[in-house]
Amino acid sequence: MNNNSFDTLIKLHKVEKRLLEINHSRGDLPGKIDVIKNKINDLNNQSQLHNDRLTEIDKRKTLLTHTIQDIESKVSSLNDQMYKVKSNREYEALLSEIDHLNNENLNTIKELEEFDDEVKKIESSLNENNESLELLNNDLSNKDNQLKETNSEFEKEEIELVNEKNSFIENLSEVAESLIHTYNSKKEEYDGLAFSAISRGCCENCYSQLPPQLIIDAKNKEQLVNCPSCNILLYFQEDDSL
Repeated sequence: MNNNSFDTLIKLHKVEKRLLEINHSRGDLPGKIDVIKNKINDLNNQSQLHNDRLTEIDKRKTLLTHTIQDIESKVSSLNDQMYKVKSNREYEALLSEIDHLNNENLNTIKELEEFDDEVKKIESSLNENNESLELLNNDLSNKDNQLKETNSEFEKEEIELVNEKNSFIENLSEVAESLIHTYNSKKEEYDGLAFSAISRGCCENCYSQLPPQLIIDAKNKEQLVNCPSCNILLYFQEDDSL
């Protein structure tokens, strides 16, 4: 490993460290925004199901209303026939048919009333959803504005850093592919940062005192050096001393 590759790797580390700092400045806003969006999506889906059900009920109620009208018309017609019967047998037959239709009508009315009750419950749930959606959308708008303010504060710097990062990665990939692979693997172990600086003879990650020879090795940049305590990669800051 040559010094140029190592220096480029450290520059990459510092750029990514700054990008992490910028991302941390956003706090938990991105996560909270995602949670709110999921809640809004769930409520919208629930409201859509409610509205679909209301449409089904409305169609069914229309059919039931027509059925009631038909039954009442038949009963009225049968009642008129009662005055024209010529035998008890005919009279009993008409009474039986009227009773049957009246029972059918009662069942239909009962079903209609049950649908009315269901509609009230659905409408109540829709009102609650709408109130919740209004609150959530207001909360989302506020948090979106907060995030936009934070993003605008760092937007220019972040773009420049990302460009630098991509340039460093491209350069390293051309001359030190195994080095960038090691760097990326180490990043996964330490929350996005592969390196720790050596400060006053100590590892800045775990604050353990480092052997003098290890510090010399880190300063020479001839090979990657790990902290013997926490195993993070180390680099020597030029303004540091043994």
